Amino acid sequence: MEMVSCVESREFCQRITRLLREQQLLPENLEVRCLRKVSGNTAFARAKTTYCFGDDQAALGHHAWFTANAAGNDPPVGAKRANKWGLFDMHGYVWEWCESADGTTVLRGGSWKDPAGRLACSFRRSERKLFATMPLVFDV
Repeated sequence: MEMVSCVESREFCQRITRLLREQQLLPENLEVRCLRKVSGNTAFARAKTTYCFGDDQAALGHHAWFTANAAGNDPPVGAKRANKWGLFDMHGYVWEWCESADGTTVLRGGSWKDPAGRLACSFRRSERKLFATMPLVFDV
């Protein structure tokens, strides 16, 4: 689901929690960052790489959609290489809403409208810096 606000993503989590009778939340900021930095046999290892596949920005095009390869349109989901855990689109494609430990909401991952530097595991945006045209998504 694209183009959803922080409020809409939280409302969805509340509705699905009521329907399933099991709490559903936005992923935690740390969880998402660790899943993007998969290293070895555990996603929560303290990987020190820029991207899920290492530090080579020249290889980013094999793993992510961003301004250098998206040709100004909405690219297909799952068309790039998965990370070591089999997760697709962990960099680029669309920004992802995440909850920080302090309860604030941040965005991670970058989008197909962003340059390579914004797709780095360590890069995040706060909701105060959002623009209406940013492609956004959330997972529960």
